[in-house]
Amino acid sequence: MSHIIAPVSNEVESPEVFFREAIHHVRWKNTLIPHLEKIFNDLNIFSSCKTFEEVFKLVEKVFKPVYGIGKLATYDTSAAICRHFSIPIEKVYIIGGGPKEAIKQLNIRCFHDRQLHVYYCERNDVLSVFGDQTMSNDDLESNLCLFGTGR
Repeated sequence: MSHIIAPVSNEVESPEVFFREAIHHVRWKNTLIPHLEKIFNDLNIFSSCKTFEEVFKLVEKVFKPVYGIGKLATYDTSAAICRHFSIPIEKVYIIGGGPKEAIKQLNIRCFHDRQLHVYYCERNDVLSVFGDQTMSNDDLESNLCLFGTGR
């Protein structure tokens, strides 16, 4: 099954630009940024990954022992890496208050990913609400976030 992937830039910016969404979402920016720099300086470890789940697990290994960095920062960091390496995100992940509120309001079915310990929705279930077939699953997650937070 083919899914749309957000445009890829082969030009690697600074860690602050590359991981801007993760930095924007986290409260503990001074805690997160050094770990993002470590990942950024070793991006090639992700080049052999074929799935979002593989990327997520590697990022989680870096973040898990660090107090103040949670699943949303792990998701945002993993999504940035997937965009860079053109790795599709096959599911619409539900992490953070905005998407959780949106799926509740929109009555969208949600499942638990036992491997990553996060919730997700199937693409078609979310598309039935938003309808734009050109959106990537990451874009759908962002729209759920905006909807759920009333923006």
